[in-house]
Amino acid sequence: MDQVAVARRFVRRLWEETPDLAPEILDDLVLMVSELVANAIRHTRSGDPGGRVGLTVTAKDGWARVEVLDEGSPHTPRVVDHDGPATGGWGLALVARTADTWGFAPDGAVVDAGRVVWFEKGDPPTSREGRLARPHVEI
Repeated sequence: MDQVAVARRFVRRLWEETPDLAPEILDDLVLMVSELVANAIRHTRSGDPGGRVGLTVTAKDGWARVEVLDEGSPHTPRVVDHDGPATGGWGLALVARTADTWGFAPDGAVVDAGRVVWFEKGDPPTSREGRLARPHVEI
């Protein structure tokens, strides 16, 4: 099974196992996770033989923060601004339009040790009480 499918299944299973989470943001989460994992494989050393991608989801009450850890790249993640139809390059633009906030760390252009690209969706909980553990999977 490919890494994007594993990531999608991980997010859907987490949502199924946590009944108090709002289902209306699930499709957005799955779509954005797919884009970020695909980008990690396509644009970083995570796509090299033996490369890995880490995925961590923190969620509560209809809010989620997703972090995708890649193995590094000499390029900074950026939203590509298309003037017309394009067959690729829409991944981060889609995340930027769908997420409430997103970013990456470290914030430098050259990253050898890996980078986390993250997004948040939904209203952040007002308390940490009851927040889910941070489920993580290596794919």
